[in-house]
Amino acid sequence: MESFFDNEGRFINNDEKLGYTSSRKYFYLDKDIRSKINNSEIYKNLKKYFNGKILITEDEFKEKLKEIENKVKSKSEIKNIQNCISIPFILPILNNDDIGKNLMEIFIPALKMSYGEKFPKYNFVNHIKDDLKNLIVPSKNSEYNKIIKDTRNKNVVGKIFLCLNEFSFVGAENSCSKIANDFYLSGPYELMAALTAVPNLLFNNEKYPPLIWFSSVRSSANSNIGFHIEPYGYNLTLNKRAHLNLVAEYWWHSLSLKAS
Repeated sequence: MESFFDNEGRFINNDEKLGYTSSRKYFYLDKDIRSKINNSEIYKNLKKYFNGKILITEDEFKEKLKEIENKVKSKSEIKNIQNCISIPFILPILNNDDIGKNLMEIFIPALKMSYGEKFPKYNFVNHIKDDLKNLIVPSKNSEYNKIIKDTRNKNVVGKIFLCLNEFSFVGAENSCSKIANDFYLSGPYELMAALTAVPNLLFNNEKYPPLIWFSSVRSSANSNIGFHIEPYGYNLTLNKRAHLNLVAEYWWHSLSLKAS
């Protein structure tokens, strides 16, 4: 079977209505970011900033990552995804199913502390002035309810793969449906955890870094409104905007794969 991903780990796309068919890499990540990803440091950061909500051990975390890596390597149609930038994550155990409430009470404070300690001169800023409670819901085409259910019972370990750069929401959803193999569109929990673990992920002195969508969720009031993380200068920001199923060069989506 042919690979779904090119040699750099980007999803292969031939439909310009869904996403750019090739990337000029105008918006991109730090070229040295791979060398700055350390699994022990990731575990340490998540254990620290999620404040008692990470109950698995570092050894258990690393074993689950091996499970994910072995699964990806074993299948020719998906193994090239290893060539994109990917970030391990652990999702904290959560007490409720409200995505917005959990962002406000757990994920935003964790990322704010992590980013502030990494970059004392800069900040992580939430520009959404609305109360997030009941505002963010899984999109009808995602399976994010399964993740929400899992986080009520255990720490979820996975990897987020930044392989859908320059795609629309529809393009990201179509790509995910083609790939299967237990991949799902990343949501707010995965991206916020990945950034808490690696706060310098979107910090780039040489190129413009991208905006990254919470690809699996929408506004409960308007399905054309999505939520995203975006660098602004050297600050990191959380915001929302209309996406209208359009394609933009600086818009990135991502896939996640969790361990059993």
